[in-house]
Amino acid sequence: MAFNAAVEADRVVQFIRDYMDKNGQAAPIIVGISGGKDSAAVAAASVAAVGPDRVFGVLMPAGIQNDIKDAEDCCRFLNIRYMTFNIGPLIKESYDRMKTSSKYMDFKKINKIVGYNHPSRLRTCVLYMLANQVGGRVANTSNLSETYVGYDTKWGDQCGDFSPFFNYTASEIIEIGIALGMPEKAMRKAPHDGMCGQTDEDRWGFTYADLDSYLRGGELNDDMVEKIERMHRRAAHKYNITLPCTSYYPEGSKNIYQFPALPSWLKAQEEAAKSKPKTTPEEMEAVKNAPVGYIYDPEHDRYVKANS
Repeated sequence: MAFNAAVEADRVVQFIRDYMDKNGQAAPIIVGISGGKDSAAVAAASVAAVGPDRVFGVLMPAGIQNDIKDAEDCCRFLNIRYMTFNIGPLIKESYDRMKTSSKYMDFKKINKIVGYNHPSRLRTCVLYMLANQVGGRVANTSNLSETYVGYDTKWGDQCGDFSPFFNYTASEIIEIGIALGMPEKAMRKAPHDGMCGQTDEDRWGFTYADLDSYLRGGELNDDMVEKIERMHRRAAHKYNITLPCTSYYPEGSKNIYQFPALPSWLKAQEEAAKSKPKTTPEEMEAVKNAPVGYIYDPEHDRYVKANS
């Protein structure tokens, strides 16, 4: 069945409305606005659900963010209040403290895993600080595509009080955002992690279109499936966090809790099966007709005692 963006936009908006009715009827929704499509779509759906007066955007550059204007334009377009909270000084302070506070291990050099994940966790801390201050609820901005391949941070951007787009692929979110009235240019902006200067697709070695097709039951070549599923397996430790999310489960789709066999494993099993000698019909008959206490020895075409 073809994806219907208008229907799914309504589904997402109703989910947010129902969640807020049960979990904070007068509470504002706090959304981290990055300048990308996911946060734009979440903000747009939130505005449609509760109105612009109850949606508050938080821009959190880590020092200088080249596309910060895209985040500001998103807030202005939706007519929501927003603030900029630069986390650059927090990152520097925490790194400096780590380097100087321990004499037991080598913390002098920040490794790339820390560099990728620490800013995301700081952003989550900021969002919850602000939410606590105003009695708000934090909207998660994850999508199925990036979560499936582990392209999120445990206890960082995968957190929130509710997740409108957790079950939607990146391609579907683009269409939903446009259906909600967001500018097409903003929704089709190439995603990047904001840290290494590459787009997500450059780093992965496959496209969102490839990944999203696969997640909805499409077929890819073995090499691409291998890449996707290896990334998925490496991220398995992240899948212990569950949030209320929009119910959307198209038939034949994959989810983060499934671990299909890798093509390389299947090939190895096939080769192993080919290498095993096949039993002939005559040998099968001999096996069935073995006298009590004897087994058939196909190599020497004879019966031998079972305990010999």
